[in-house]
Amino acid sequence: MSFQNFLSPNPNDKFLWVRFGALGDVLEALTCAFLVKQKFPDVRMSFLTTPPYVGIVKSQPYIDDVICGEKSPVAEMMKTAALLREKKYDWIGSTFKGSHMPFLSFFGGVKNRLGSSKYFPFIDTCNVYKWANANGIDLNDRLQPSIFPTDENVSFAEDLFLTFKDRKKIFVVSGASTEQKMWPVDNWIDFLRPLVSDGWLPIMNGYGQREERIVNQILDGIGVNNGLNLVGKLDYLKMAAVVRECDAAIGNDTGPLHMAALSGVPTVGIFDYVQPIEVGYNMPWLVCAVGREKPLQTFYAKRRSQSILTEIKPSVVRMKFDSLTKEF
Repeated sequence: MSFQNFLSPNPNDKFLWVRFGALGDVLEALTCAFLVKQKFPDVRMSFLTTPPYVGIVKSQPYIDDVICGEKSPVAEMMKTAALLREKKYDWIGSTFKGSHMPFLSFFGGVKNRLGSSKYFPFIDTCNVYKWANANGIDLNDRLQPSIFPTDENVSFAEDLFLTFKDRKKIFVVSGASTEQKMWPVDNWIDFLRPLVSDGWLPIMNGYGQREERIVNQILDGIGVNNGLNLVGKLDYLKMAAVVRECDAAIGNDTGPLHMAALSGVPTVGIFDYVQPIEVGYNMPWLVCAVGREKPLQTFYAKRRSQSILTEIKPSVVRMKFDSLTKEF
């Protein structure tokens, strides 16, 4: 690795960070852009993503510009590469290991290509983690909040909670992309019912018919009037404000849980396996309830099952929750 691979950007250099989806991955990538911008405040930090995430990315105060693109099919990736050439970026960075990133960077005409490609590392000019470390940046650092709501949406959240201003609020993420990542409904009911008795107001979050069914089942179990059902009512910008107005958060391994944790809210994550540090769940204000004290690697991921989450008892989660909220 030559010395020039560890160069630092110059003031006003155009730096592009890339992540196409999904929500949790985009938010964690935003945090990487946040850390680079902190170290080099004079660079012009841009972000490349897909349409669903443009709003939340654009709203972040450390992002100067957002562009839309696609990684597939190849024809669409080449259109995105042409857009990069037109913008004339000096740097491009991504922690995504997929094959499209090095080719997008190369055909986009970016001189300094920082990546972590598994199969085409020779196209990158430097591994993104090695480059960051050489410049005093830890891309896994989660010691401070990195996702921020806009003033407009803070006002929305404050108005939403006006009648609940004297209640402690817990942001609840009971859904996920797959059933294997979901703590069972009965466990949620057994966890939330005594919490409600202790004065907490569950703020139920989610989207889609399946998550609406789950939330309705939970609310039937704890009392419909004992929670606030916001399923399908929040876009990502409003979600960022609502979660910041909550006193705590809890949820399955999915995008809104990343949102809560990266916003600096005391958070309990419910996981089948121990999450690797690269996933981003390593904030001091986050605790994990896990079914297996083993790392989440490919061998285990192929055998993920909701039955593992079933073993995580509500009483154990409550102990972790009480300890966390007492500390923060």
